[in-house]
Amino acid sequence: RPPYPPASEVVPRFIISFLRFTLLTAIFGVASRPAFEWLHATFEQHLLPLLEGRFHGHPSDVLFAIGLTLAVNTTYTVVNGFFAVCDRWKLLQHYKLARTAAQEPSPELVAATLRKEAFAHFVTAPIIMIFIAGPFFRWSNPAAADVDALPSFSKLWPTIVTCHAINDVWFYFGHRLLHSPVLYKAIHKRHHSYIGTRSFAAEYAHEVEDVFTAYLPYLLGLFVTGAHFHTVNVWFMCRLCETYEAHSGYCFHGSLPQRCGLTFSRYAAHHDFHHTGNRGSFGNEFLDWLCGTDDAWYAMGGHDGYIAKKAPPPQRGATDVDSESPPPRRAGKSPARARARRRDAFPVSL
Repeated sequence: RPPYPPASEVVPRFIISFLRFTLLTAIFGVASRPAFEWLHATFEQHLLPLLEGRFHGHPSDVLFAIGLTLAVNTTYTVVNGFFAVCDRWKLLQHYKLARTAAQEPSPELVAATLRKEAFAHFVTAPIIMIFIAGPFFRWSNPAAADVDALPSFSKLWPTIVTCHAINDVWFYFGHRLLHSPVLYKAIHKRHHSYIGTRSFAAEYAHEVEDVFTAYLPYLLGLFVTGAHFHTVNVWFMCRLCETYEAHSGYCFHGSLPQRCGLTFSRYAAHHDFHHTGNRGSFGNEFLDWLCGTDDAWYAMGGHDGYIAKKAPPPQRGATDVDSESPPPRRAGKSPARARARRRDAFPVSL
């Protein structure tokens, strides 16, 4: 087996990454409280009168479905739209992890993915929100829809910490289980139809996998802590940003946002290796290190080795900008020889 890095290197990096994500998510949650206040006021003023006598469930479940649908689809459109623009107009390509032609998804696969996700986002998910998730949240927290009960930072951060811990552990072991031969062939192979992943491919999976490694780990921490509806929206938005970037094929290592802790570049490289190599690397790098399932990752040099291997090839005709001397001329192409050839081809008589 290849040598694994020592705990003195892995553990502090994991703690810093964990704290950074949870703190930034909690700060975003506090800063975005006015958005929930506006949504709540708009719902009560314009939509609640329309539901009276027509909807026999609890009106708060409709508010929950509207809020979470807006949160998820805004994140989906903005993040995936950003990466689509980068791919279409070849922007930020020095951060793009190299792909072979065989690793690129077919147009048919992309179309099937977008159709599945559109149906899930606008049909399946709202039904689950109104009739299953919403009632569960109100049961775990009767004040889940109240504006006066919006969580403060001291309440929001422990909730996000709990959600993040549960999600990471559940996803790692659930994903690892899905790579057993029987479950991989029957269920998980659909997700691995994407070898060179795209950001939106994060949600392309079998329905059983959707429930087992997406819905349940996303929601369990929220149910356990009795989360407010606003907390649910914030958690989903930030968690989706992470998983979309992890599947994007871009690694912003060394960029200013990465140095400020605003990207998931290390996770993006780690999960990209999982898709292109399909050998270990099942989840959070710390858990793979702890459980000994990152042999192939560390055999190639870990994060730095993979980045070096996957660096995009130099563009044709490009020269080394750090070189002080011009590129050498090809033999037989000197200006004097070129003029001589032109005189021989077109003699001029005086």
